[in-house]
Amino acid sequence: MIEDDDGLGKKSGQEMATARDRSSRAGPRVRRSDGTPAPRLKDIAKIAGVSLQTVSYVMNNNGSVSEEVRARVRQIGERMGYQPNRSAKAMRTGRSQTLGLVISDMSNPFYAEFARAVERAAAVEGYAVLLVDAQAPAAETAEIAERIAGLKSHPVDGVISAVRYPSVLALDVPVVLLGVPVRGRDSVSSDDVRGGKALAEHLLSLGHRRFGLVTSPLPGGIPIRRDALMERLRGEAEIVWEYETPASEMVAPDIAGFLLRRDVSIIVCSNDIVAISVQRTLRNLGIVVPDDVSVVGYDDIPWAAIVTPALTTMRLPLADMGSAAVRFVVERLHGPRRRARRVNLPVTLVVRESVAKPSARFVGPEGQIGNAGVSSKSISGSRSDRPARASVPSGSNRNKT
Repeated sequence: MIEDDDGLGKKSGQEMATARDRSSRAGPRVRRSDGTPAPRLKDIAKIAGVSLQTVSYVMNNNGSVSEEVRARVRQIGERMGYQPNRSAKAMRTGRSQTLGLVISDMSNPFYAEFARAVERAAAVEGYAVLLVDAQAPAAETAEIAERIAGLKSHPVDGVISAVRYPSVLALDVPVVLLGVPVRGRDSVSSDDVRGGKALAEHLLSLGHRRFGLVTSPLPGGIPIRRDALMERLRGEAEIVWEYETPASEMVAPDIAGFLLRRDVSIIVCSNDIVAISVQRTLRNLGIVVPDDVSVVGYDDIPWAAIVTPALTTMRLPLADMGSAAVRFVVERLHGPRRRARRVNLPVTLVVRESVAKPSARFVGPEGQIGNAGVSSKSISGSRSDRPARASVPSGSNRNKT
């Protein structure tokens, strides 16, 4: 027997001769569109200093390979532009080498960025991605259920889903959920409890004590981050009003009645899409951000950095969330009986231009200007202390995160 150079497997002389014979009969080498030879596993093995079998283990997510070697081999493969032959692998393994991705609304940059992260992570693992856009209705429709069920006939090896419709949970392939976990299911989420508290602490440190909230009546991370923020503000600040709106690009015109009161120094929005819409409405009303009032979002979508003023927000680790989701699906394929796992990834405060210290221009309680003399009311459940609330009929539940 001849031992591999990294000690991870053994082959007989006959097996090695057979492998050489297969190689000689493999036909002409595959080339890229520019005519250059496509990298092969043996090319990666030579540069990485490991055996061909080890590279095969890494690319197929099996075998006993250390994390250090696995990471090095994948890095070299990416640098060389290695693309696995999915058709050959599918014939060999009986799998399609395709993952399904069900998202809430592709028009929301949050989900577009998450889809990109999933696709990149899947490519490293040798998988293609098939996208289903649920277009974010509050409840599953027959049309969406049919499209999701269609993933079975494609077929896909596993599914990553940002929605929890019955048709998703009924799929007979590994499913990883994005957001709030479901018992017995693998899930990937952001730590919105700590995120909401961290945001509250930052705003309190700047001196904000009178808050307006623009939230969305949706399940998932939005109510979690809202409740965490309110818990941290308890006893130190007042929620003067709360306006509920579908998490869409446009807030309804009747929010102007709240904004024109000028009785808050900071407006906290459920996500960046809503925050950008609030900033636009304020600008149309002649209210300047942050000179008159500050605005903060959540998610850190690409638009947040390019609007004027650039939006202070909480950044979700979308690349890490996408990688973790793909890893969970792939590992579930190789270990279907493993216990359900959940990863809760940290979020980061991103300070930009839309938040400043409280302005002297906003009107505090009883007509005084600014925060001077404001006695912070405790946020409580008593009826007299509850903020003024308004809601907009949620005809569309787009862009929830």
